[in-house]
Amino acid sequence: MQALPWDELVPALDAGGGEAIMAGIAVTAASRERLSFSRPYLRLPARFVMRRGDASNSAPDLTGKRVGVVQGSVHEKALRALFDGAEVIAFPRQEEMLAALDASRLDAAFGDGMKLAAALERIECCAFAGGPYMLPADLGSGLAVAVRIGDDALASAIDAALQQISAKGIFAELYLRYFPTGFY
Repeated sequence: MQALPWDELVPALDAGGGEAIMAGIAVTAASRERLSFSRPYLRLPARFVMRRGDASNSAPDLTGKRVGVVQGSVHEKALRALFDGAEVIAFPRQEEMLAALDASRLDAAFGDGMKLAAALERIECCAFAGGPYMLPADLGSGLAVAVRIGDDALASAIDAALQQISAKGIFAELYLRYFPTGFY
Protein backbone atom coordinates (compact mmCIF):
# COMPACT_ATOMS: atom_id res chain seq x y z
CA MET A 1 0.00 0.00 0.00
CA GLN A 2 1.46 3.34 -1.04
CA ALA A 3 0.16 6.85 -0.66
CA LEU A 4 1.07 9.06 -3.60
CA PRO A 5 0.08 12.54 -4.72
CA TRP A 6 -3.00 12.43 -6.97
CA ASP A 7 -1.17 13.43 -10.15
CA GLU A 8 1.41 10.64 -9.65
CA LEU A 9 -1.05 7.74 -9.35
CA VAL A 10 -1.55 6.80 -13.01
CA PRO A 11 2.09 7.38 -14.03
CA ALA A 12 3.22 5.17 -11.12
CA LEU A 13 0.81 2.44 -12.20
CA ASP A 14 2.02 2.73 -15.81
CA ALA A 15 5.64 2.46 -14.65
CA GLY A 16 4.94 -0.69 -12.62
CA GLY A 17 5.04 1.07 -9.26
CA GLY A 18 1.87 -0.74 -8.20
CA GLU A 19 -0.80 -3.11 -9.42
CA ALA A 20 -3.96 -1.10 -8.79
CA ILE A 21 -5.25 2.31 -7.76
CA MET A 22 -7.96 2.62 -5.13
CA ALA A 23 -8.39 6.37 -4.94
CA GLY A 24 -11.75 7.36 -6.38
CA ILE A 25 -10.71 7.99 -9.98
CA ALA A 26 -13.87 8.82 -11.92
CA VAL A 27 -14.90 6.07 -14.31
CA THR A 28 -15.40 8.07 -17.50
CA ALA A 29 -14.88 7.49 -21.22
CA ALA A 30 -11.59 9.41 -20.96
CA SER A 31 -10.31 7.43 -17.94
CA ARG A 32 -11.29 4.15 -19.65
CA GLU A 33 -8.87 5.03 -22.46
CA ARG A 34 -5.99 4.76 -19.96
CA LEU A 35 -7.28 2.34 -17.32
CA SER A 36 -9.52 -0.67 -16.73
CA PHE A 37 -11.85 -0.69 -13.74
CA SER A 38 -13.35 -3.23 -11.36
CA ARG A 39 -17.01 -3.34 -10.53
CA PRO A 40 -17.96 -0.44 -8.23
CA TYR A 41 -17.25 -1.00 -4.56
CA LEU A 42 -19.14 2.11 -3.43
CA ARG A 43 -21.88 4.13 -5.05
CA LEU A 44 -22.50 7.66 -3.83
CA PRO A 45 -26.19 8.54 -3.80
CA ALA A 46 -27.87 11.91 -3.61
CA ARG A 47 -30.19 12.35 -0.62
CA PHE A 48 -32.78 14.73 0.77
CA VAL A 49 -32.48 16.02 4.33
CA MET A 50 -35.42 17.56 6.19
CA ARG A 51 -36.15 18.68 9.72
CA ARG A 52 -36.87 15.60 11.87
CA GLY A 53 -40.61 16.30 12.21
CA ASP A 54 -41.00 16.49 8.43
CA ALA A 55 -38.71 13.62 7.39
CA SER A 56 -40.10 10.20 6.58
CA ASN A 57 -39.08 7.14 4.60
CA SER A 58 -41.42 8.15 1.78
CA ALA A 59 -40.22 10.32 -1.07
CA PRO A 60 -40.90 13.92 -0.08
CA ASP A 61 -43.47 15.95 -2.01
CA LEU A 62 -41.46 19.00 -3.00
CA THR A 63 -44.10 20.87 -4.99
CA GLY A 64 -43.88 24.50 -3.92
CA LYS A 65 -41.25 23.68 -1.28
CA ARG A 66 -38.00 25.58 -0.76
CA VAL A 67 -35.17 23.12 -1.37
CA GLY A 68 -31.53 24.01 -0.78
CA VAL A 69 -28.64 22.71 -2.84
CA VAL A 70 -24.98 23.59 -3.31
CA GLN A 71 -24.69 26.06 -6.16
CA GLY A 72 -23.11 24.77 -9.37
CA SER A 73 -23.03 21.15 -8.16
CA VAL A 74 -24.21 18.09 -10.07
CA HIS A 75 -26.86 17.88 -7.35
CA GLU A 76 -28.23 21.29 -8.38
CA LYS A 77 -28.44 20.12 -11.98
CA ALA A 78 -30.25 16.91 -10.95
CA LEU A 79 -32.60 18.71 -8.55
CA ARG A 80 -33.64 21.22 -11.22
CA ALA A 81 -34.14 18.46 -13.81
CA LEU A 82 -36.03 15.97 -11.65
CA PHE A 83 -38.06 18.16 -9.28
CA ASP A 84 -39.32 21.07 -11.35
CA GLY A 85 -42.09 21.83 -8.83
CA ALA A 86 -39.56 22.68 -6.13
CA GLU A 87 -38.32 26.20 -5.48
CA VAL A 88 -34.55 25.69 -5.74
CA ILE A 89 -32.39 27.83 -3.45
CA ALA A 90 -28.68 27.54 -4.28
CA PHE A 91 -26.01 28.09 -1.62
CA PRO A 92 -22.26 28.55 -2.06
CA ARG A 93 -21.48 25.96 0.65
CA GLN A 94 -23.21 22.99 2.26
CA GLU A 95 -22.78 24.49 5.75
CA GLU A 96 -24.82 27.56 4.76
CA MET A 97 -27.52 25.36 3.23
CA LEU A 98 -27.80 23.25 6.39
CA ALA A 99 -27.86 26.34 8.61
CA ALA A 100 -30.81 27.63 6.57
CA LEU A 101 -32.57 24.27 6.97
CA ASP A 102 -31.89 24.29 10.72
CA ALA A 103 -33.37 27.80 10.93
CA SER A 104 -36.50 26.62 9.02
CA ARG A 105 -35.74 28.87 6.05
CA LEU A 106 -35.79 25.75 3.85
CA ASP A 107 -38.15 22.79 3.69
CA ALA A 108 -35.45 20.39 2.52
CA ALA A 109 -31.85 20.16 1.33
CA PHE A 110 -30.49 17.95 -1.45
CA GLY A 111 -26.92 16.83 -1.92
CA ASP A 112 -24.20 14.22 -1.66
CA GLY A 113 -25.42 11.46 0.65
CA MET A 114 -22.00 10.77 2.16
CA LYS A 115 -21.33 14.42 2.98
CA LEU A 116 -24.83 14.88 4.35
CA ALA A 117 -24.48 11.75 6.52
CA ALA A 118 -21.32 13.21 8.05
CA ALA A 119 -23.12 16.50 8.66
CA LEU A 120 -26.05 14.71 10.33
CA GLU A 121 -23.59 13.40 12.92
CA ARG A 122 -23.00 17.04 13.98
CA ILE A 123 -26.47 18.60 13.67
CA GLU A 124 -29.52 17.36 15.52
CA CYS A 125 -32.30 19.17 13.67
CA CYS A 126 -32.50 16.97 10.66
CA ALA A 127 -32.63 13.49 9.16
CA PHE A 128 -32.64 11.85 5.77
CA ALA A 129 -36.01 11.89 4.00
CA GLY A 130 -37.02 9.31 1.44
CA GLY A 131 -34.51 6.97 -0.08
CA PRO A 132 -31.25 7.35 -1.96
CA TYR A 133 -31.14 8.68 -5.51
CA MET A 134 -28.66 6.75 -7.64
CA LEU A 135 -28.07 9.06 -10.58
CA PRO A 136 -25.27 7.56 -12.71
CA ALA A 137 -25.70 10.15 -15.48
CA ASP A 138 -24.99 12.93 -12.97
CA LEU A 139 -23.07 11.23 -10.14
CA GLY A 140 -21.13 8.60 -12.06
CA SER A 141 -21.16 4.85 -11.61
CA GLY A 142 -19.40 4.84 -8.24
CA LEU A 143 -15.93 4.19 -6.90
CA ALA A 144 -13.97 1.36 -8.48
CA VAL A 145 -10.42 -0.05 -8.43
CA ALA A 146 -8.32 0.98 -11.44
CA VAL A 147 -5.81 -1.36 -13.08
CA ARG A 148 -3.67 -1.21 -16.20
CA ILE A 149 -5.51 -1.85 -19.45
CA GLY A 150 -5.02 -5.48 -20.40
CA ASP A 151 -4.59 -6.70 -16.82
CA ASP A 152 -7.82 -8.68 -17.11
CA ALA A 153 -6.77 -11.39 -14.64
CA LEU A 154 -6.21 -8.83 -11.87
CA ALA A 155 -9.45 -7.00 -12.67
CA SER A 156 -11.35 -10.31 -12.51
CA ALA A 157 -9.67 -11.22 -9.21
CA ILE A 158 -10.60 -7.83 -7.72
CA ASP A 159 -14.20 -8.25 -8.91
CA ALA A 160 -14.35 -11.72 -7.30
CA ALA A 161 -12.90 -10.38 -4.04
CA LEU A 162 -15.36 -7.48 -3.97
CA GLN A 163 -18.22 -9.94 -4.55
CA GLN A 164 -17.05 -12.14 -1.65
CA ILE A 165 -16.61 -9.16 0.68
CA SER A 166 -20.14 -8.07 -0.13
CA ALA A 167 -21.68 -11.55 0.13
CA LYS A 168 -20.09 -12.22 3.54
CA GLY A 169 -21.29 -8.90 4.95
CA ILE A 170 -17.75 -7.63 5.49
CA PHE A 171 -18.32 -4.58 3.35
CA ALA A 172 -21.44 -3.62 5.32
CA GLU A 173 -19.50 -4.04 8.58
CA LEU A 174 -16.65 -1.83 7.35
CA TYR A 175 -19.10 0.70 5.96
CA LEU A 176 -20.94 1.07 9.27
CA ARG A 177 -17.67 1.36 11.16
CA TYR A 178 -16.70 4.47 9.20
CA PHE A 179 -20.17 5.79 8.28
CA PRO A 180 -22.39 5.23 11.34
CA THR A 181 -25.13 7.32 9.73
CA GLY A 182 -25.65 5.25 6.61
CA PHE A 183 -26.09 7.31 3.46
CA TYR A 184 -28.23 4.73 1.67
